[in-house]
Order: sequence, then C-alpha cells, then structure tokens
Amino acid sequence: MVHVPIDPHPAVTHSPDIPVRKRSLESFLRTGYLIHDVSRLRRQLYDQRSRHLGITRSQWWVLFNLARKTGGPMNQNELAQMLEMGSASTGELLRRLEKSGFIRRQAVPGDRRSKHVLIADRGLEVLGNMRLVARSSNDAIMAGISEHEQLLLDDLLSRMKANLAAQVAQLPQPAVG
Repeated sequence: MVHVPIDPHPAVTHSPDIPVRKRSLESFLRTGYLIHDVSRLRRQLYDQRSRHLGITRSQWWVLFNLARKTGGPMNQNELAQMLEMGSASTGELLRRLEKSGFIRRQAVPGDRRSKHVLIADRGLEVLGNMRLVARSSNDAIMAGISEHEQLLLDDLLSRMKANLAAQVAQLPQPAVG
C-alpha cells in the first residue's frame, strides 16, 4: 500500500471543484451513509457480475482467503477467525463449497476433529474467473477517479479502518458462558 501524506491542517485554499463544508454532525452522518451505500452497491455489482459462475460473494471470499494464505494449509478454525465468522457458519459455507467441488477437506494427522481446507481444481478455475470479474468491476467503480485519488481513498479508508479497529478492541468483551 502506498501512503499518501495528508496535511492534517491544510491551508485555507482549496480546489475549486471540492466544496468546503463545515464538519457538522450531518456531514459526518452523510459520510457514513456514503460509505454504506458504496459498499451495498459494490456488493450488488459483484453479485450480478459473478452470478454466471455459480458462486456467491461469501464463497468467493473463502476461496480468495485460502489462495492468499502462505505457509501451508489452513484449518477450519483459522479460516473462521480470518473471515470473522462463527465456526458453525464457516462450517456450513465450507460444506456448500465442498459439495460444489470448489474445495476439499482432509483430516489433520494426529487430530481427529480438525480438517485442513484446500482449494480444489474447480475452485482455482472459478477464482481465476472471479479475479477477472473483480478487475472489470473495480475499473467500473473507479471510472473518472484518478490514480492519485484512488491512492488517497485507499489511504483514508485504511486509516479509518485502523481507527475503528482500535476503538472496537477497547470495547468490553461479552461474558462467555
């Protein structure tokens, strides 16, 4: 990721095509709504463009995370943590992926209860097709936005995510049991 430095105290001058707004509660809410709307519309676009592949976005996300994992196979619990899902939900998702031939599970030697999750050949094929869908979708989403603006957007959203993660980490954890 390229870090685009941003002056936290910019000069009063601004680009004539960017309106100056006072940061009121309404403008913060508007930013939140925009982020939500962009995410929702992006999901709709991906779902429409990938429907012909016979895979859902959540199934693709599993394949993508399995493919980017380095250092050996991943078990179901590791995958659930990576996806921030419960083990039962992850298990059901994996069951559907296995039934469709996108993944295979194999026993972990010495551990009867644990299974490694591996991408099957059909999963690798659909993953390649999904990357093409993602590329064309991202190109459409970013149309009219310069490379510099895209890098800036990435930087800003990454910082927002880090801020949110830090706040969530400070929240009290629910009692177990």
